[in-house]
Amino acid sequence: MRMLWLLGTSTLLLGVSQSQAQTAFGFFDQGFVQTPVVRTDFYSSTAGTSVNPLQISGCHFGQNPCPPASPSGGPGTVRTVFPQSNYWTQNWPANCVPGYSCPPHNWILIMNNEPRDDAGNLGPPDVSLPRYEPGAGGVMGFATVHGSDNFPGDTYWRAHLVLNAYVSNPVLGGLPYLGFGAFANHGNSWPIGSLNNASAPHILKFDSRLWGSTLPQPCCGPGTTQLQTITSWLTIIASWGTHPKMIQIALFHQSHDPQHPSIPDPYLGGPSPQNSKVKWDWRYTQSGFYPGAEYITLKADDLNTYCGLTVPTLVLNQDVHFSINVQTLYTCMNNHNLFLEPLPATANLPVNTVLWANESSGINGYLWTDVHNMRMDATAGAPEAADEPQTSEYADGEPQYGFGTDAIRRSLELDAEWAGSGRTH
Repeated sequence: MRMLWLLGTSTLLLGVSQSQAQTAFGFFDQGFVQTPVVRTDFYSSTAGTSVNPLQISGCHFGQNPCPPASPSGGPGTVRTVFPQSNYWTQNWPANCVPGYSCPPHNWILIMNNEPRDDAGNLGPPDVSLPRYEPGAGGVMGFATVHGSDNFPGDTYWRAHLVLNAYVSNPVLGGLPYLGFGAFANHGNSWPIGSLNNASAPHILKFDSRLWGSTLPQPCCGPGTTQLQTITSWLTIIASWGTHPKMIQIALFHQSHDPQHPSIPDPYLGGPSPQNSKVKWDWRYTQSGFYPGAEYITLKADDLNTYCGLTVPTLVLNQDVHFSINVQTLYTCMNNHNLFLEPLPATANLPVNTVLWANESSGINGYLWTDVHNMRMDATAGAPEAADEPQTSEYADGEPQYGFGTDAIRRSLELDAEWAGSGRTH
């Protein structure tokens, strides 16, 4: 799911009755206060391997010819078999029985590396590469850290996303995408929010921190045409009509074009929207992203001018609070005629996916963010105590570390030293 040339996230509302869809909304863990239960996208330790190939649907946007499934992939086909599943869980009991001894809900971790069919990816799409402890020698770094292990005085569970380009990507010029979030009926069990119902949750609230970043260097030697990029995305997906509707907002972005160094931020530097009415098929039926979506790409920087929405951008070493009226966001996109199918007046259109993700291209750099305190509300309301910035003995903007985050920092520094010396992991 590479935004430079392929962007993705979506899910259908599958198996939810109409009455349930109208009454049950929100994150299963409002505020991200429970001990996190996390799973990778495919719910099997063999998914995508030769004993359990991926299941592929037909093309959803009328592509003709529709590429057929193929165990090994190749031109004009969709690969369905990979050497390993890269399955990973956190706080999920081994050998539990679904519906009985398994947890009823979970968050989803995404680790996609484009081109997803490349032979260098040992795992299937969304689990292309294995999960690592952040900074511990792998591209996809993810951890949940609680309270003072983040920094002294902190009280939150934080999901840390560390995209690490100091280590070698097995795909030359690979475009990694590391995401964390909630999917209706793929761990959350009901829609996260609702459109066209003022009394239902439609205000997305969360906090996020930029812990550090270094723009990667050009990949692949002299004369490369690949951009150097790091981007932190918020993705929201609602469903109506024939395909889900996805809006992806850049909360942080930095890029450089080695062929045109005088152009500032060439990737997302232009005015929003960067993309709209783009058709994206995701044909893997076991995935939370199935069946794909049409999508729109925007920058948080532009949403006040474009929609009258105040959406801040991430700030280094500070918690930033977000309160986004999803109804206003989708209505604005509709009023700008950016959907293939206009937003209908039908009540309780489900918001099925909310995802936070980091994405990059290039080598020898990194992007480290966290997300915490995530919830859906029916009203914006007055600032709540939980919305107030964290207090500590540190000055605003001063780096703050606890036991867990200091281990991430030191690991990233060591990876940077190894990369600078020319050594590889």
